[in-house]
Amino acid sequence: MKKISLYIMALLTMVLAACSEDYMATSSPQSYPQESAVQPSAISFTPVNIAAIDLSKLAKEGIIVDDTPIPLGSVTVAEGALPANTIMKAKVDISKDADFAKFSTIECESMASTNTVSVLPSNLQATYYNNYTHSPNEAPLYMRISLYTLTNGTSEAMIGNPQTAAFYPGNYTIAFTPVNEKGIYISTGYYAVRKLLNGSWEETKFKHSDVDVYDDPVFTGTIDALKDGDVRKDTEYYIVAEEDLAKFKGGDKSVAFGKGDGEALLKGGPAFVGPAEDGAAKYNLTMNMEKQAIVIEPEIHFYCYYLYANSAKKMNPADGETSRNYMFYKSDETTFTYTTMWPNDDNGKSVYNVKVWEREDMLANLATNTWGFDGTAKGTRKEQGNFAQPGQWLGPLTEGWYTFTITMDEENNKHSYKWTSIPAPTTTYTNISIIGTINGSNRDKDFELKQCAKAPHNWCLLDFELTAEAKLKFRANNNWDTKDWGGDGSQPISPVVYTLPKGSTDITVPAGKYDFYLNDITGDWTILKAVE
Repeated sequence: MKKISLYIMALLTMVLAACSEDYMATSSPQSYPQESAVQPSAISFTPVNIAAIDLSKLAKEGIIVDDTPIPLGSVTVAEGALPANTIMKAKVDISKDADFAKFSTIECESMASTNTVSVLPSNLQATYYNNYTHSPNEAPLYMRISLYTLTNGTSEAMIGNPQTAAFYPGNYTIAFTPVNEKGIYISTGYYAVRKLLNGSWEETKFKHSDVDVYDDPVFTGTIDALKDGDVRKDTEYYIVAEEDLAKFKGGDKSVAFGKGDGEALLKGGPAFVGPAEDGAAKYNLTMNMEKQAIVIEPEIHFYCYYLYANSAKKMNPADGETSRNYMFYKSDETTFTYTTMWPNDDNGKSVYNVKVWEREDMLANLATNTWGFDGTAKGTRKEQGNFAQPGQWLGPLTEGWYTFTITMDEENNKHSYKWTSIPAPTTTYTNISIIGTINGSNRDKDFELKQCAKAPHNWCLLDFELTAEAKLKFRANNNWDTKDWGGDGSQPISPVVYTLPKGSTDITVPAGKYDFYLNDITGDWTILKAVE
């Protein structure tokens, strides 16, 4: 018998190298090549005693720089057993499961001039990274060797029956460490640590899926904006890994992530600050630790209000309309107005025909949550007063043109109203539209609003979709010479409601679906994110 010597190499450890999509998982059942004429009894396989493979030791900056084949064993073939023009060939299956329920197959290096069965570190790395996990942490890996013959360089035949254990003469359970291809460390847990009014720190743990953090590097969390009583304060916070929390709270801020450029996280950087003036109640944080980036979204509960009409009175919306057509215009944080003609009902006996409701209640049709006059049904109405919920029907004391002003301080639970008489408008427009760089147009097409049937001089366009960011204005009678309304160019504008100081500058609105409102008496307008 001809004996081929065995070459033994020191055990290796690897780091994740550049991955290739060429290595795809193969799971049984599968098709097999034909069986070789060479019998298993003519073949002897001597495995290398491998306890661990650490690819990280072969890599630099996430790339394998030493791709010397890793020996797995050697093959001895009985004298004369191989046919002419035939060489041995080997493959190695790898799996995270001992039973190889899912496995991936790697072609071993050519055995044309050697009896050593070996695999390239780069091929092992790519297969593991593409098919199992991006984690660089050490984990058990199961490997098994299968042998083949290769005749004339193309005809492959397996040695033995793949349905038997003997088909795999080499079996290994190793401690495998892949290359950290991204070159980053990701903790299993992170905290947003907020500075309180007394100078101490309060931690809130980020949420994460059950998937390995290197395969799903996204963490999400929410922190409350800082308040002193009812007064918002700047909210200062850092991001801290679970294992560094004690150090941070002990005064070592160098272990924390602070604000970098743009959305970047910066280790040891300055604290994130949510400014008091942004009006946020909370901050929603989405952190990608693979990209070392964070997206911060202030959660601003923008309260908006609508008229709720008495179905038996003249302010009842016309067919095709709902309360959504009749939206108040925001003047400041807690003040909203609606200006129109308020008619008599019941042959001049009453103008008590509306209530007010907040958007969420309106959408849910919760009529019991409407706001009305704080008094009895037959009580004396006033030009101003407090709201009650649900309260009595509201209206000015006499028919006429009025601005109905409501103060809705939800945080302090203060709700009131006031009726202010105004002169009758002297100008009437035939139509109101929006125009600009809207959906491919270039200030050459008007998109019409509809006048509210029961509230003259109030116009709306609901559920209008902007397919891309647009610069636009409102205008009357499809004519720039008649009248137009814009903003004053101030930024930023709220992600929920776009209502800027009145002016003549284009209003920039991102892509999305919106409700557009304008009162042509006051010039007030609102562009509100539509309900999805």
